[in-house]
Amino acid sequence: MAGEFAHRYDTLVDNPYANTFTYGRKKIEELLDRVVEGVPAGARVLDAGCGTGFTLRKLADRGFDVVGIEPSEGMRARARSLYPDIPIIDGDIEDLPFPSGTFDLVISIEVIRYLAVPDKSLSELARVLRPGGIAFVTATPRYALNGYALVSAVTSRVAVPTFTKVETSFMTTRSAQQALRAAGFRQGEIHGRFIGPWHVLGRIAPRSVPPLLRRFEPWDDKWSDRELTRDLANHLVLVGRR
Repeated sequence: MAGEFAHRYDTLVDNPYANTFTYGRKKIEELLDRVVEGVPAGARVLDAGCGTGFTLRKLADRGFDVVGIEPSEGMRARARSLYPDIPIIDGDIEDLPFPSGTFDLVISIEVIRYLAVPDKSLSELARVLRPGGIAFVTATPRYALNGYALVSAVTSRVAVPTFTKVETSFMTTRSAQQALRAAGFRQGEIHGRFIGPWHVLGRIAPRSVPPLLRRFEPWDDKWSDRELTRDLANHLVLVGRR
């Protein structure tokens, strides 16, 4: 699993249009780049659920003082082998091993979607932020055109192998705003990234996806983050300010 994720991120660098995973991450990383533009070099940054360390490396290269937590032993070992100069420790987003007010920026990409109730994790991210700090968190939209919620509802009611089970929590723009306020964030923005039933097409005709994604991108940028269509996107990004 760790090797597969590292390969996916290598592909993201080489060809972000290669598949739906790399393209979705491309759109998330572009938004993250915009969010961190105003964060000064040397700021302390936490990646909660850092996986194999791809985003940590990017942020370290921008001059931030970074640390990652990763509960998966395999992912953690791979990240440490790839980036031995970056501190990556065992940790749980629902019980972060840091004092309150430690970080200027916290990120958590593709983590809270696997938590049945993400409230505690958001509260923990808010707790470890300094006043004025920023949280960047991805979530799965309930009404995504890829049908995540429908697939999850079906697999939760039938006997399927564990590795085929999908997300357990979903959000809308409204519920995400409410969750940020309840967690203690002073201000919150919700963004949509990557709209359309592309994962279905990727399973049916994977070779057709790369050229179509390239052509689709301007339309995607126009519609994925509009108020009326945001909840149909494949990723919601919560940007909370402490």
